[in-house]
Amino acid sequence: MQPVIGVSTYYVKAYEFGTDRIRGRRDQDVMLVSMDYTESISRAGGTPLAIAPINSEEYLRSVVDSIDALVLTGGGDVNPRHYNQSIKKGIGKLEVERDIVELKLIEYAMQKKMPILGICRGIQLLNVYFKGSLFQDISNRTASDIEHTFSKAPKSTEVHRVNIVKECALKNCFKEDVVFVNSLHHQAIDQLGEGLSAILKQFNTMPIRRCLPCSGTPK
Repeated sequence: MQPVIGVSTYYVKAYEFGTDRIRGRRDQDVMLVSMDYTESISRAGGTPLAIAPINSEEYLRSVVDSIDALVLTGGGDVNPRHYNQSIKKGIGKLEVERDIVELKLIEYAMQKKMPILGICRGIQLLNVYFKGSLFQDISNRTASDIEHTFSKAPKSTEVHRVNIVKECALKNCFKEDVVFVNSLHHQAIDQLGEGLSAILKQFNTMPIRRCLPCSGTPK
C-alpha cells in the first residue's frame, strides 16, 4: 500500500487574481498547490493528499491522522511576528492564514512523530516552529554574489554548489558530498531552531541552513 503524503497548499484570496482570472468566479478564494510536489510524490511511490488551509483543529487533526508523512511546500514569507521581529525592508508577501494552519500541522505531526519535509518556505517555517529566526531578505545580510532569486531560466536550473557536511538521509540519496542546487528564495535561516542542526553549507561566505532532519527521515 502506498504511503499517503500530506501536502500543504496556498490560500489565494479572490482579489489576488486581479481582472485576468480564467478559472472560477471572481469572488471565490482558491486552494492551490504546484503539480511539481504532487507529481514528484507520485513518482516516488506515494499518494499525495492536498491539505486545505482551513483553520480548524478537528479538520487538521483528522488530516494528520490519515497521512503517513507531511510536506510543507514553498510560498510567501513567514510573518516575522512568529519569530519576534518587526517587519523589515525587503520582506515579501506574507501568508498570515497559512502560517497559522501550517504551524498547527507541524505541531500535530510532531505529536505523532511523523516524518516532515520542508521545502523553501516550508523549511523556514519549521525553523520558526522550533524557535529559530530568519533573514527577512538575504540581499541585505550577505556579501555573496550568488543570485538566489534566479528566474531567467527553467526553475530546475542549477545555480550553485552546496556541501553536505553531515551523514544524513540526504547524503544517502545523492551518494556525494557536493551537489548542485537551484535557488529560488530571498530568505534564509538566521538563528537555527532548538534541537536542529545544519547539514548543508553553501560554497561562499554565508552558511545556508535549508535542509533539516526533522521528526524522522524526510520522504
